[in-house]
Amino acid sequence: MENESDSLLLNLEPYTPKEKSAYVTKKSIQKEKGYEQKNFFVKSTHSNLIKAKSQSYVDPAHFTTISSLFNKNPDIPQVISNNNVSNVEEVVFSSENVSDLPISDRLRNNLRDQFKFNSLTQIQMISIPPLLNGKDAMIKSPTGSGKTFCYAIPIIDKMIKMKPSIGRQDGPFALIIVPTRELALQTFNIVQDLCKSCISIVPGMLIGGEKCKSEKARLRKGINIIVATPGRFQYHLKETSCLNVSKIKYLVLDEADKLLSMGFEKTIKEILGFLDQHNSLKRQSVLLSATLSKDIENLASLSLSNHVFVDSSKKDDFNSNAIHEYVVPSSLTQYFVTVPAKLRLVTIFCFICDNAFVEKKKVIVFVSNKNSVHFHYEALKLFLAEVDTHSEMLFKNVYMLHGDMTQEQRFKNFDLFKESSFGVLFCTDVGARGLDIKKVDWIVQYSCPTQFEDYLHRVGRTARIGEKGKSLLFLLPSEVGYVKFLNDSLVILNEIDLFNVLKDFIIKKYSCKTQNKIEEKVTYLQNIIELECTKSKNFKQLAISAYNSFIQSYSSYPSTVKEIFHVKNLHLGHIAKSFGLRDAPNKLVNQVAMQPAGIKRKQKNDEENKLLKESKKQKMLKLKDEVISGPRTKKENSALKKKNSSKKKNIRI
Repeated sequence: MENESDSLLLNLEPYTPKEKSAYVTKKSIQKEKGYEQKNFFVKSTHSNLIKAKSQSYVDPAHFTTISSLFNKNPDIPQVISNNNVSNVEEVVFSSENVSDLPISDRLRNNLRDQFKFNSLTQIQMISIPPLLNGKDAMIKSPTGSGKTFCYAIPIIDKMIKMKPSIGRQDGPFALIIVPTRELALQTFNIVQDLCKSCISIVPGMLIGGEKCKSEKARLRKGINIIVATPGRFQYHLKETSCLNVSKIKYLVLDEADKLLSMGFEKTIKEILGFLDQHNSLKRQSVLLSATLSKDIENLASLSLSNHVFVDSSKKDDFNSNAIHEYVVPSSLTQYFVTVPAKLRLVTIFCFICDNAFVEKKKVIVFVSNKNSVHFHYEALKLFLAEVDTHSEMLFKNVYMLHGDMTQEQRFKNFDLFKESSFGVLFCTDVGARGLDIKKVDWIVQYSCPTQFEDYLHRVGRTARIGEKGKSLLFLLPSEVGYVKFLNDSLVILNEIDLFNVLKDFIIKKYSCKTQNKIEEKVTYLQNIIELECTKSKNFKQLAISAYNSFIQSYSSYPSTVKEIFHVKNLHLGHIAKSFGLRDAPNKLVNQVAMQPAGIKRKQKNDEENKLLKESKKQKMLKLKDEVISGPRTKKENSALKKKNSSKKKNIRI
């Protein structure tokens, strides 16, 4: 029996404790360790145990999922561009030489030495002769065709030939009104260089952003040619007694369509009325625009008398009633790319880095608002820091320009980008009019323009005076109808494939050749910006401000294209990702942005907001001691309800 019992004992397996399950519940830990429920919290995520140091309960709603860039995107529709559209192409240079112009020898030599002029452009050849003969003129020509010289050469030539010769003490003889400060500075520089042929003629500039005191001192010393923005010149007419307009014989309204679109119509009418009252001389007036409309014709009827119409596409045709067509420089090639919202940010940065920093070209990127300018300016620096080891050197070639910058900053950035051999400039439509920046290779319209005229002026920053240039229009899948709209306006666009834009840069930088590898690298680059949004409060605020401004600007499109650009067509979560946000901002902001433009949006005043914040703080303080780690049990919920109900009863009593 003893042997049998021994054998039985030998056959029994030794007792071993069971292994703990990979998933440990909160209650089991509390029983084993003896911890109280308030002292710690355990949360299971993806079968892992996370032991939180915080004593507060974390709401699962605060956890955001990272959506994939290449999944759940809308299909990119096939766009058939109307290639049968025929543009009226401008012949840039004419057969006429500068030596053929009947101008003074000093001015002719200055054009050859200072500006290296050999032959005139088409618009200069057909507009300068009637202006030299003293006729009023309305000049229509695309941007980048040398329109500034069309009026500057005749005005300065006539002032040189005046007897007796004029000096700065004689006051202003010419007034040139332009819409923006940058264009004023550019025009002033051209006039100043032309006046080197006669140093007694003194040009001056009156623009916003500068101290009025210094401008008044300049007017007291004497200015013969005034280059001004409308608002500042109107101010000096009313407030500066030393400004004498009785001798003004030449008036120029440059970029007339922009002057009207910026709301200067009333100001210009007041200036014209003031000149008529205080000036009895016969005045020669010139109005210039790249596009024509009924408003411009009305302005021409007020400022011009017996004028000739000069169109670069119709030589020797001065009929103001002629049908006007869009004129495109023959050296400009226009493209578009359809990009889902989630891929927009990484696509634009891949395009910029490939062209501006790998190929060493100049790129101007137009966005809809100043907040977007700031965000993309900072986000590109993060992107460059990842893709290039010498990123600090490249930061110097990233610029921005918008209306809320100080005048000193605007002029500095404009000059630096103008002088640089390569780089990128983020700007609003402040940089779309009249600015002459040499050798700009690409114009990127990251946000679609609200007006067709703005599209023309944006692309006009490249392919200037015979040089080659390209433009690229970014479209969402819901915006592809804009291509047909441009076709109807006689604009031809060629399509670029989205994946090719990404592939061209990724292959050059990382040698990724398969589609999966390219997609992985693109996703990684996107996550760099998204992670910065989670780490930096300032950068996240930039992203949120840019997102909100983009949504709000979407409601400003005119009725002609409202079906194409409507807020209801946007996926707000995907749009948020295009600004580096992993989730759209709060619902209240989205609801406000979704309202039609005509409805007044209700906003709570500051006092109500303060009261709400204080009440929330008080509630949080009351519940602070009662907050537990993890979800409450039924007993705890019922006990909390009884406690709250007893407090209410005591208050009623």
